[in-house]
Amino acid sequence: MRCMGLIGAISLVVAVNGIVLAGVIRNRTAPPEATLVMTERELWLPVRIYRLASSDENSGVSLQLNWEYAVGWDDAFDSDRLRALGFNPGKSAPSSVKSIEPKVPLPRYAYAVLEYDGPAWSAVLRNKEQLAAEEAAKIAAGKLPREEDPYAQSALRRARISDSHLVLIDIGEDPRVLRTRYTDPRRYLIAPAEVRLIYSYSDESVYQPKSAKRGARISASILTGSVTVPVQFQVALRAVTGTTVRRPYRIRGGNEEIKPPRYQVTLRVGHRYEPWIAELTALSDEQQSSPGHE
Repeated sequence: MRCMGLIGAISLVVAVNGIVLAGVIRNRTAPPEATLVMTERELWLPVRIYRLASSDENSGVSLQLNWEYAVGWDDAFDSDRLRALGFNPGKSAPSSVKSIEPKVPLPRYAYAVLEYDGPAWSAVLRNKEQLAAEEAAKIAAGKLPREEDPYAQSALRRARISDSHLVLIDIGEDPRVLRTRYTDPRRYLIAPAEVRLIYSYSDESVYQPKSAKRGARISASILTGSVTVPVQFQVALRAVTGTTVRRPYRIRGGNEEIKPPRYQVTLRVGHRYEPWIAELTALSDEQQSSPGHE
C-alpha cells in the first residue's frame, strides 16, 4: 500500500509538472502578444537579492517590473468606471466624517495597460519639472527651507536618469478589448492585475474622503510583475551588476547614487499574458548616455 501511495504521489507531481510545462510551451509557441525592449529602469533586481550566485546553475534570479502611475491617475476612474470593474464606491464609503474606516471591498481581477517610453512618460516628466520649478521658486522666496538636496529637484534628477519609463495608463476587464485600443505591441504591455478600491483622507485622524464627488480611487498590483532570468542570461546580468543592487525609489534623506541603466532586456508576452525574458545584454557606456537611455 505504501508503495502504491508513493507511486501515486510521484505520478501526481509528474502530471502537474507536465501541465505547467505544456502551458508554458503553448504560451510561447504562438507569435508573442507583445515584445518590448526595456532597461534596468523597468526591470530591476529586487533589493532582497543582494548577490547573484557564482554558479551558472542558479535559476532563482528574477527581475521585478517597475512602473509609475500616469499623471492624473486619481481622477481617471469615475463611479461608472469603478462599477464596471465590479466595485460599488458608494456602498463602502464612510457615512460621515466621524465614521470608522470604511469597509474595504475585496480586490478584483482585471488587466492593466502599461505604456513604455511614450506620451504618458513625457507627461510624468513634465509634471516633475513643474514641481521642481515650483519648489525652486518657493525656496527663492523663503517659503521653503534651503535644503542641500531639495526633494523635487532630486526627484527630477532621478526621473531624467534612472526612473522607469513604464507607466500604468488604463485598466479593464477584457484584454482583447484593451488591445484594440492600444494596438502597438512594442509600446503597450497588457498584464493581469489585482485592483483594489481605496480611500484617501485629508486628515489621518478624521476619515474624510478628499473627493466629495467620488471619495475613492483604485490601486493596482501587476500579478506577473516578477520575471525569472533564464540561466543563460545570468552570467551577463552578474557581469554588469555584481553585488550592487539599486532601489527603484529613493529613501528620503539617503545618499543614493543615481546612475543610468546598466542592462537591456527584451521582454516577450505570450497569449496567456505571461512574460518571459528573450534576451538580456549589457549596455555600453555610450548606450547608457544616449538619448534613448536617459
